[in-house]
Amino acid sequence: MHYKKLSAICLLLVSLFKVLSAQHGQFCSYEEVMLKNNPNRLEVEQNFFQNEQFIQDFIRDLRANKKAIPSSYTIPIVLHVFHNGADGMIDEAQAHSSIDVLNADMKGLNDDFNMINPRFDSIKATIDVEFCFASIDPEGNPTTGIIYYDNEPAMYNNINLKQFGWDNYRYLNIYLPKYATGGPSIYTANATYPNTATSNNGLDGIVHSSYRWGLGSLSELTTEDDRISIVTHEVGHWLNLFHTFQNGCSPPGDYVDDTPPSTGGDPEPVGCDNFNLTCGVESNGSNYMDYNLDCKKMFTEGQVERMLAALHLPVRTPIWSDENLISTGCSSVNNCGDLTVSFSGLPRSVPISSSFALTGMPAGGTFSGPGVTFNMLNTSLLTPGLYTINYNYSDADGCSGTSSQTVLVYAIVFNFVTYQLGTIEPKALPYVDVQFEVYQSNEYDIEIFNVAGKQLHQSHYQFNTGSHNKRFHLEPSANKGMYFMRVSSDDHTVIRKWVW
Repeated sequence: MHYKKLSAICLLLVSLFKVLSAQHGQFCSYEEVMLKNNPNRLEVEQNFFQNEQFIQDFIRDLRANKKAIPSSYTIPIVLHVFHNGADGMIDEAQAHSSIDVLNADMKGLNDDFNMINPRFDSIKATIDVEFCFASIDPEGNPTTGIIYYDNEPAMYNNINLKQFGWDNYRYLNIYLPKYATGGPSIYTANATYPNTATSNNGLDGIVHSSYRWGLGSLSELTTEDDRISIVTHEVGHWLNLFHTFQNGCSPPGDYVDDTPPSTGGDPEPVGCDNFNLTCGVESNGSNYMDYNLDCKKMFTEGQVERMLAALHLPVRTPIWSDENLISTGCSSVNNCGDLTVSFSGLPRSVPISSSFALTGMPAGGTFSGPGVTFNMLNTSLLTPGLYTINYNYSDADGCSGTSSQTVLVYAIVFNFVTYQLGTIEPKALPYVDVQFEVYQSNEYDIEIFNVAGKQLHQSHYQFNTGSHNKRFHLEPSANKGMYFMRVSSDDHTVIRKWVW
């Protein structure tokens, strides 16, 4: 998918806008949102073409070593959470957990970065972009970077959410209604591309369903669900990436040299290879910009080049400028160089009654959070749930920083050992064998659902600490597909899926 002359790009993009505005009810990225909501469509399209020429020129100079660029970037963000009483009112730990995933994804620190198709190992790439919760609002007042609105129409995205946005040139506004599409849907989010007309009119940003945002009691996602990285997909759009299936098998595709073409357009809930060989070549199904919802693992070198170029567009440079980072509370006023504060030793999820030694970088800071004593996290002091652990560092020169990570503490974990569909002779019911590892004795409710939400099994057990093997029979109608098991106690719920 090599770059074309600007005249050809203009013709193709005009066609692109016309096609995507009516494509399968698509609700992911900029095209449909722009066409529906922006009264300055012609100005938007003109700036879009100008940006594309800038992107191509920038990448050409970058490859020729004619561009000196920063080694890292910081983007101030603000989350606008829309709820109706307790419904949709995610807590701060859940709000932070999705940004933790985003920051890890961008840097290649996600758990499955090294579990992709080996063919693409040589071109997978990372970008050092950190998304920081603003601590100073547009009026100069302190803020958590998470703003709550008790507004039922907004919770269903039935009003213009972007009327609540902060300055588009100073903050990445992320809007969190409970449902981005008005109700439960396979579609989760949408984002805008870089565009001065869009930002000038306060329409820039990301809209994302809060019931699929991060981990927590109000999220339907689990630690193993790659849909937790949909925010990374949307940030890709915000940094000027198209879907990998853009334009199908026809050039210029997604305007990136190293992403193989494929068809697509409808989200696929399971698998990495749904669109493989649809254009005669092996597709990069684990790419963040594909529509395989449960297979989001990597960007390519060409995509990283495009995102770097987008960060240097006139509409994006103000947001990561030193002046703006200071004014939004994402940088100290001191000249602290490239100070980076982080810590290691904390998995994304841990069993109760366990302990972990944490290592802060730079050394000499202090850890804080539930269950933390000095540099040790002791989960036996906690109940199951989602917690935020902080590492705070400061030195004699006044340079300081904080790193935060969320951790899910669980009391029970289980693995699907075998599953068997029913047979006609003998008339055996379908079943699944499950091995449980119980870290806290309790009574547990076991439920099994199919992808449509139909309950196929329900039972109740008293599990003591240790290993337990159980066989669960399902309804005779159970067939090949995706299933979910929910294990609940009075203070804890774990959901896992398996695919027949």
